[in-house]
Amino acid sequence: MAMLKKEFAQNLNVTKEKFLELLNHKKSVLESIMIEEEMKKSSVDVTLFNQESSAGALHPVMDTMDKIIEYFVSMNFSIEEGPLVEDDFHNFEALNLPKYHPARDMQDTFYFKDSMLLRTHTSPVQIRTMLKQSAPIRMICPGAVFRRDFDITHTPMFHQVEGLVVDKAGKVSFANLKFILEDFLKYMFGDVKVRFRPSFFPFYRT
Repeated sequence: MAMLKKEFAQNLNVTKEKFLELLNHKKSVLESIMIEEEMKKSSVDVTLFNQESSAGALHPVMDTMDKIIEYFVSMNFSIEEGPLVEDDFHNFEALNLPKYHPARDMQDTFYFKDSMLLRTHTSPVQIRTMLKQSAPIRMICPGAVFRRDFDITHTPMFHQVEGLVVDKAGKVSFANLKFILEDFLKYMFGDVKVRFRPSFFPFYRT
């Protein structure tokens, strides 16, 4: 009888251990399933685009550039672009800026060791456009430019928009230029009065 009790107790302990092992395993499986379901419920697909999002806006500079471009596109001007890193010919030589011109000074221009430079204006785009196209040309070249100016009123990187019209004599005149400038200013700033005054800029040579 005593042997049967001992054997029964041993079998009971083995059965108990197996039961606890199976129970813990099942508990672990159920916990994993619950965790996975909770993660699915709370997950966020970051690739989805929220159509209802009202946050964010264009930078004022980019917004202004877009407005300028829209005007000139409506006036049948093409939009031309050029490289930010320019060579000496397109940035200076082709614009009649000789070697001794003050605009070439080191304090005004970001030069690289290989005679390349960060463009100081968008005028090189005009040169590139005239080299690849023949008249008539009606274009603007908006974009970033770089100069070694840095103080309370200057930044070393800013934006310009230059315009160029090339056509045969009689098809374009100074009156066209005045009209475009006056109409553009009213488009940008409303019903403003415009005054034209002749002036001389020693920084440019024609």
